[in-house]
Amino acid sequence: MRVSIACLQGLDTFLDWVKPLSNYYETKIFIIRNTDDVIRAIGYGDVIWCEWANESAIAITKYLKYTGKQNNKKVIVRLHSYEGLAGYPREICWDMVNHIIYVSGHMVQVVNTYHNEININNKIDYTIVPNGIDISNIKLNENTSGLKICSVGGISHKKNPSLMLQVFKELLKVNENYRLHVAGGYQEARYEIYINHMIKEMKLQGKIVMHGNVKDMNAFYADKDYILLTSVHEGHNVSVIEAMARGIRPVIHNFYGADRQYREDMLFNTIDEAVEQLQFREKPDELRKYIIDKGWLLENQVSAFKNIIERVVKA
Repeated sequence: MRVSIACLQGLDTFLDWVKPLSNYYETKIFIIRNTDDVIRAIGYGDVIWCEWANESAIAITKYLKYTGKQNNKKVIVRLHSYEGLAGYPREICWDMVNHIIYVSGHMVQVVNTYHNEININNKIDYTIVPNGIDISNIKLNENTSGLKICSVGGISHKKNPSLMLQVFKELLKVNENYRLHVAGGYQEARYEIYINHMIKEMKLQGKIVMHGNVKDMNAFYADKDYILLTSVHEGHNVSVIEAMARGIRPVIHNFYGADRQYREDMLFNTIDEAVEQLQFREKPDELRKYIIDKGWLLENQVSAFKNIIERVVKA
């Protein structure tokens, strides 16, 4: 069986599961840039997997619907986060879709609330499959300073970087030796201007390191103690799982749905609560055990995807 994985350019960073899935199927990734890419993806696969419920899913489902070339093709759409808060679900031809995969339960509710008029979750089978990572070659951080904090992800309004700066500024009142390391490029120019300005105005020079896009995340995570996530919304954040696998303690802004994924003592509502949590140490192996107990592992993700493909094909 052939599986086409269709994805927009630049959004192919969450495809670690493709290689192990290829043990069961012939898989091929198609970067969707134009109609020719859509045609190639559809032509190759018995199953068309739309990674992200965005423009690529719209293009593929519309092509199948309006050309009549479905020819027993099966379509799976995986919805992460931002797509459910935008208009994309209203443009996808859901009658061409056989199954939806959500990365978290709260994203099902988001779609039900903001796209109730299309009522897709009552019409199409869906499964919640959390993100997973391969921990087999990840070492626990040991003998770290307790003073290094990281923030990971493209810098945009979603990541709420202004709150990150405010939390860190207050933390320095406890101990001026804390350091904040930020991995991720600027996705909005206004935030590059803002952060550069505020680092100067808040006198944070030399205390915050902006790494930009990091190629070797293993090296980046190696000496960190905490991961600070100040996002206003997430589906199921991969960087937090990556960090916890190394024994890095998460300190997470209590966005909608966060309480279903993390312990209460990992969440904060206020700056003072965040500062308090950034002083609490936890055994690295306990943090790794947390993600194992949650099942946030690549092997579980691949197994779930395989089961879904089998069900869809047999239906």
